[in-house]
Amino acid sequence: LTTQGEPDGGDPSLWEEVYWKERLEQIMDSIAMNIVILILVLTDICIFLVYDVAHVSDEDFPVEKVVIQILVLVLMVIELTLRQMSKGRRFWWNWWNCLDFFVIWISVIIAIVIYSLSSQGSDSDDLAEARSATTTARVVTRL
Repeated sequence: LTTQGEPDGGDPSLWEEVYWKERLEQIMDSIAMNIVILILVLTDICIFLVYDVAHVSDEDFPVEKVVIQILVLVLMVIELTLRQMSKGRRFWWNWWNCLDFFVIWISVIIAIVIYSLSSQGSDSDDLAEARSATTTARVVTRL
């Protein structure tokens, strides 16, 4: 290493790339980020309990439920993508990350299918049950 901390004869742009990935990894592993993810998971649980267990609304897909569920899924996909970017190949070495990846993307696929079937007027009770199962799985992967 040189006195500036750069690799001998190294490209400074390579050093900057390593730095931002390390910084992103620190942010993604921080307590604040874990609290944000916990809030997302709790929001997802509350929506599930209120609309699917307690049946607060007579509608199958109340607007506020759909908006919150989509927002939670989008934020989880963004968090997952940032975590993948920060860890690189190491992301796949942790089986919890692999499980989280699988559960989040299955949840996204199920949500797309449920909402597209509901817009066509199809009955999607089986898929709604699968959606609640993936909500439970997302909770487990985040605890």
